[in-house]
Amino acid sequence: MHRYDLAGKTVRRMQVADEDALPCQLATAMFYLTKGGEQLQEALHIYEELREKHGATPVILNGQATALIGMNRWEEAETVLHEALDLDGNNADVIVNLIMVTYHLNKPPETINRLISQLRDCNRDHPFLIDQTTKVEEFTRCAQQYAPSVPN
Repeated sequence: MHRYDLAGKTVRRMQVADEDALPCQLATAMFYLTKGGEQLQEALHIYEELREKHGATPVILNGQATALIGMNRWEEAETVLHEALDLDGNNADVIVNLIMVTYHLNKPPETINRLISQLRDCNRDHPFLIDQTTKVEEFTRCAQQYAPSVPN
């Protein structure tokens, strides 16, 4: 359910209670990410502040990279995602974002395939992989309908 109005109200209540609390800052940054547009810069700023205050963690770095992706700053996002992957090579969300960035930067297919294999190794049931499998199966089914038939 995408209820930005309710999410906004919840974030505002959290800010009134304690806007400096880590959960409030993370919720605010996530809210700004979902709103997109000009709010992406504010989300990036929050993630950068969290990084300075609490150090680099995969969650903070992935959020920072997501904001950069939303602003089409692909190279910067790639650098941040590699840093996050160095901290936790099994973080599925980081790997999925890195797959998307790698694709947008026109990296070789081998690189993307290696990342997909890495994702499969750490989280075989990730929604990205399930969706990819579904799409491949749909494509194969459609391609078979249009394959030339050879009479026996």
